Amino acid sequence: GHLKLIQLFETQRVRHGFMVLGPSGAGKTTNITTLMKAMTATGTPHKEMRMNPKAITAPQMFGSLDVVANEWTEGIFAQLWRKANKDKKNFTWLVLDGPVDAIWIENMNTVLDDNKKLCLVSGEIIQLSAQMTMMFEVEDLAVASPATVSRAGIIFISDADLGWRPYVTSYLDGRTKDKSILSDLFDKYLEEALTFVKKECKSKMAIADLSLVTSLCTLVTALLSDLPEPP
Repeated sequence: GHLKLIQLFETQRVRHGFMVLGPSGAGKTTNITTLMKAMTATGTPHKEMRMNPKAITAPQMFGSLDVVANEWTEGIFAQLWRKANKDKKNFTWLVLDGPVDAIWIENMNTVLDDNKKLCLVSGEIIQLSAQMTMMFEVEDLAVASPATVSRAGIIFISDADLGWRPYVTSYLDGRTKDKSILSDLFDKYLEEALTFVKKECKSKMAIADLSLVTSLCTLVTALLSDLPEPP
């Protein structure tokens, strides 16, 4: 965990655009927010603006021109960009948190270049200020072109880096009544159960250990919710 934080810190010192890569639950968001809090605490205020580029269409993200009315509608991403540019007090990390798509990622090439410009369809060009960092929080780069990948710094966070234990620890911290009993049960059975599932069971789709553990914790919460308070 510490190593990834250091890599993240060092990468953002030398790159204005970088990708944090890894499966969901591996700790990408936690690493980013932890580093931002640490940097804010040490005197350089940082804040993030986060959006999911796949939740909207490319025209909604970058802006679109209504040909009939000849009106330009500003995109969400461009609006966030302007807002971050105006903020001179904070360092802003603009995080695109969602699957990479060939359409929007290619528009980022000019942003990731040394001249740091966002080119819109309207012909307008917005400069990336020195206070801004462009970040991508993605699971894989299957559809990203070499042009994009080579321009960005990349930090890979594997689900094996932290494993499932930190999740279980934080889950148990929220359970005061049965924390010690559950803790012993998790320690005794969970690793063996996960090994059994991997070796003996056939799954319809690949599921990471952490996803199985989060589902387990949800089930445990549901099953224990009706139990009476201990005397």
